[in-house]
Amino acid sequence: MSRDEFERCAPSEFSRIHDYWTEREARLSREGWEQTRVLVSLLLPQYNYLTKSRKNAKQMLPFPWDEDNKESAPKGSSSIERVREVMARLNGE
Repeated sequence: MSRDEFERCAPSEFSRIHDYWTEREARLSREGWEQTRVLVSLLLPQYNYLTKSRKNAKQMLPFPWDEDNKESAPKGSSSIERVREVMARLNGE
């Protein structure tokens, strides 16, 4: 944003621009951390084999926004259980 554009902005317009920019930066940061978690998930089978544990990537690398998703997630069966149910139906079990 140039100085001239900034000077022509009303406070409410600037506030919306700032809010959008802040959300965009947070989203980009979150995407980077999610990519890191994917890399951790690729290394987990070796770690779990060596330590004889059953940890997943979310347990090894928890993020604050994971808690936000728990509140908004629908109640009922977990996604893993749902995938197993669908796979069982597809396999004719």
